[in-house]
Amino acid sequence: MRQLAQGPAVFWTSDALAAISGTTAPLLQQGSHGCLALRLYGNTLHWGGVVGNRSITLAASQPKQGWNFSVSDRQKPPDFDNASLLEVHGARADLILGTLLSRQIIQEPLESQYGVNQAIRSRLALSPFSLRLQQQTKGAYRAGLQFQAPLPGGADAWTSVFDRVSSRLEERGFQRSTPKPSPSPSPSQTPTSKQDKDKKTDAVIWKDQRGGQNKIVGGWRWLQKPGTLPLLSAGLASLPDSKPFYQTLPVATDSALKLHARPRNLVALGLMNGAWPVLLKQADSLHLQIKPAIVSANLKTSGQQAWWEISGQLVLSSAADPSEDSD
Repeated sequence: MRQLAQGPAVFWTSDALAAISGTTAPLLQQGSHGCLALRLYGNTLHWGGVVGNRSITLAASQPKQGWNFSVSDRQKPPDFDNASLLEVHGARADLILGTLLSRQIIQEPLESQYGVNQAIRSRLALSPFSLRLQQQTKGAYRAGLQFQAPLPGGADAWTSVFDRVSSRLEERGFQRSTPKPSPSPSPSQTPTSKQDKDKKTDAVIWKDQRGGQNKIVGGWRWLQKPGTLPLLSAGLASLPDSKPFYQTLPVATDSALKLHARPRNLVALGLMNGAWPVLLKQADSLHLQIKPAIVSANLKTSGQQAWWEISGQLVLSSAADPSEDSD
């Protein structure tokens, strides 16, 4: 890590991250310590280094020292859905939910009210996932959160959990509704079994109709394609998407998580609190990916992974004048 400190770089500890990250702090514990080398190309700030949930100096075996920026680091950032304010694709849900799922104040209501015991929490923690936050121009909410994951066991294994969730929502005065049916299929598309028919109508939508409202608060459905695991599609403050946006991370890259965001848009909608640096809050887009800094035999079983190699790009405001390359 000494080499990172010899050039333009940023270093932080858990206290520093908590001070600037606001309510998102519990989701960032995998990166509560870190050191990144920085390089500016035009209006794009690139970085690379190591983050973890403890100081890298405590590692029994150290990751590679320093960070060398390659030609690939100068490639144009990837495009992502124009309607998305944030997209995250991860190899395991505990990369962002691990801290929350480990807290007793979270575990107790999950277990007592929703039947989400330790075994279910473990299955959820190890499930790959995709989530996105999308801006909404209509309705009561500025944005809606959508989540998709190929949960083990499919709908049957999670029926009791969603039944408990439904009961709690009804107790709180929310109404369950059935989506409008799709247009009548052609004879060749007509479901031939009860199971096929169920797949056409398995969406569960919840509304808040109190006080004359008709506000969609969320819902879930299961998506199934031949030869694939059933995919849970859930929405919060939005309908669950009827089409898959879940992305599997390529095994060959060892990637554990990829994130794309539009910070300037998030700030404009009041959805990015905390004391983040002005440069970040004014950026057009943010892109990052992480992979194990000390590679384990199997990423799916590397729940104790403490340090991660991270690289990314911050595309500065398009209104800014491009600068020369800078170290």
